[in-house]
Amino acid sequence: MKNRNIDSEILNKYINNKQSQITYLDNIKNDLESRIKKEKENIEKNIRKLEKLKFENSLIQDKYNSLYRIVKERGVNICIRNHSFNISEWDNLFIKSYKNKNIIISKKGLELEELDLKISNVFYREIQSNLYSLIVTRVDKRFIKVKFLIKDKNKSIL
Repeated sequence: MKNRNIDSEILNKYINNKQSQITYLDNIKNDLESRIKKEKENIEKNIRKLEKLKFENSLIQDKYNSLYRIVKERGVNICIRNHSFNISEWDNLFIKSYKNKNIIISKKGLELEELDLKISNVFYREIQSNLYSLIVTRVDKRFIKVKFLIKDKNKSIL
């Protein structure tokens, strides 16, 4: 009988030990399930944000492409202060890159003015590839008006 009691006691300890292990593992399982659920919700939230950002990006890209096309078709007018430069109407001007700046220069190499940073950034590829034209359209005592045009790779602009 005593032997049975000892066996029963050992068995009870073993069962209690296994029950506590099962409880511990159930708690870990519940915690991990909770974390997985939160992460899935977070992923779904991020997917919705990403889709919204993709949509906004496509709208912005469409606006950019539309404005780029308009500028490419019509050009941009640039006013330069005339400091008694010897420039005539219909002269071609050029852009020279110097220390991360783009400088408008005459065909004689005279520096006229720094090209606007916004124009430089938007048309960086065209400027670097010489796919542009700068044509003087008007000269008076105070200003030189220049038309900045983007050349089509396949067509001549004039």
